[in-house]
Amino acid sequence: MNKVLAAAALAANLFVVTLVPCRATTHRSGADAAVRAGADVFRDHCAVCHSVMPNKKIVGPSMYGEVSGPNPRKTDTQLRDIVLKGIGRMPDFKDTLSSQNLDDLLAYLHTVSGASSQ
Repeated sequence: MNKVLAAAALAANLFVVTLVPCRATTHRSGADAAVRAGADVFRDHCAVCHSVMPNKKIVGPSMYGEVSGPNPRKTDTQLRDIVLKGIGRMPDFKDTLSSQNLDDLLAYLHTVSGASSQ
């Protein structure tokens, strides 16, 4: 009887261990997809005025390190508000970008300085 219980416990542990990497891989793929989609949003709507290179200003400031890295200059909420309402010469994008577009854009911007999202 003890051998049967031990075998069942071992089988259950192996089952759980094999599931964990699958979930992590699936989550990672979703995060990677958001970053790729965010790069597209940036290219299509932001890159004409903003760079992602350190200290490279085009019309507006560089997005390098804006929401990530050791000393981010803006929170996600602040940047989302600026994109939706506009600021200075920057137009608003409230009728152009969806909430998902903004989430993807932020996911991309979190990777610009090499830091993971907060």
